[in-house]
Amino acid sequence: MHYKIIHTAFVIFILIATFPLNSQELTEQGWTLEKNRRGVQVYTRPIIGSKLKEYKAFVSIKTDIEKVVLVLQDAENYSSWMVNLRKAKTITKISDTEQYVYSFGSLRWPFNKRDIISHITVYWSENKDTVNITSLGTPDYIPEQTGVLRVQKSGGIWHIYQKDERTIKVEETFNADPGGSVPCWVVNIFAIEGLYKTLSNLKEYLEDQQKPCN
Repeated sequence: MHYKIIHTAFVIFILIATFPLNSQELTEQGWTLEKNRRGVQVYTRPIIGSKLKEYKAFVSIKTDIEKVVLVLQDAENYSSWMVNLRKAKTITKISDTEQYVYSFGSLRWPFNKRDIISHITVYWSENKDTVNITSLGTPDYIPEQTGVLRVQKSGGIWHIYQKDERTIKVEETFNADPGGSVPCWVVNIFAIEGLYKTLSNLKEYLEDQQKPCN
C-alpha cells in the first residue's frame, strides 16, 4: 500500500511537470544550463534539503515516437546506448505498458558496482502524439546481491513529443541517490556527463536505424 501511494503521487507530480518549456521558463523554474553540445542540453537545479541535484536534458531526434518507445522498453538492449550500464533485463512484464527492470552498472572509482530496480510505465496521450514513460525505483522488489550496492532512491520520466513532421523531442528528467560514501559534488559531475552521453548515444542509435543499408 505504501508503495502504491508513493507511485501514484509520483505519477501525478511528474505528469503535471512535463509540459514543454522554453529556456526562459526553465530559468524561471530554477534550472541552470550545464552543458550544451551536439544538440543535447543538460540542466540541473537544486533539491530542497539535499546536496544532490535534479537533472533534465533535451535532444531532438529524426525518428518517430513509436520507435523511441520501443527502444526505451527494450531493457535487454539498454547497454547499447546507456552510459556505464553493463547489463539490464526485464524482471516482470505486467503488460505492454508496464514492467519491472533490473539494471547493473560498473563505473570507475568511486562508484564501483551498483544495481537498480525500476518500475517502468508508459502513458500515451489520447491522440498518440505525446508519451510519458515513468521510472520509479523499487529497491525491495528482489533481494540484493552480495558485493553489489542497491540504489535506494531514484525516479524519473521520459517525455517524448512530436517537434515537426520528421523530428521528435525527447526530454529526460530524473534524480537519484547512488548511496555509499561518494561525495555529492562527484555524483553531480558524473550525472551531468552521463546524461549528456546517454542522450547523444540514444540519438545516434535511433538515427542510425533510419539510414539505408547501402
